[in-house]
Amino acid sequence: MAYKEMEKAIPKLLEIIEQKEIRVVSNAFNSTPEFITYFQTAAVGAVPLILLDIAQSIKRIGASLDAIKDELAISNMAKAQGWADNGFGIYVHRFVQNEMAPVEGRTMGESHFFYVWNSDTDWYPDFERRQKENPLGPNFGGYHHDLATICVRMRADRQTLLATSEGNNNAVFHIIIPTYYPIAMETPIIFAAELFPLTITGSRHRGTDLVWFNLARIHWCTAFSSE
Repeated sequence: MAYKEMEKAIPKLLEIIEQKEIRVVSNAFNSTPEFITYFQTAAVGAVPLILLDIAQSIKRIGASLDAIKDELAISNMAKAQGWADNGFGIYVHRFVQNEMAPVEGRTMGESHFFYVWNSDTDWYPDFERRQKENPLGPNFGGYHHDLATICVRMRADRQTLLATSEGNNNAVFHIIIPTYYPIAMETPIIFAAELFPLTITGSRHRGTDLVWFNLARIHWCTAFSSE
């Protein structure tokens, strides 16, 4: 990201912080004052975390995925994903729940924390309603429509874990990306080292990955999967 682009990104990010748009559920591991303080401090130096302009980088990809984008295909996908009647937020909640279940208590001394990114916001109400009915638990770190903001939160959370808790050196972060349409990042992405170890999981439909990242550098502790 060029210097001028970075300069433009900082006020936008700080505005997000000031508006308290970061969605963290009550009783989450990162909902205490210690985590909030680290997050607010981290916002000042956030731009180097992830080098991309989300607004310009996310595109619905074409080529072999064109057919997925029309309304009929979306309607069919809604039925396949099980949210046609209840809203996409219900699918998001179930997606996260399914990702969290296999790692609960899997490895002694290893903690897993989960975050959701989706560039839309209209799924929030259904998701939040289901979250109240069936909480995802304290290891769910939050959700947001801006990926850079999620990364700021993750870095701040890891720093807080290291500073305030024992036995969290092996914490694994997960970015969950549920979607019903193809998403591609054309701009190369570099995730900050503080985010690792990191697992990224996106939706998959009819054998096709719906989430595509252009990674400038693959860290040895990064894992990618599709569900």
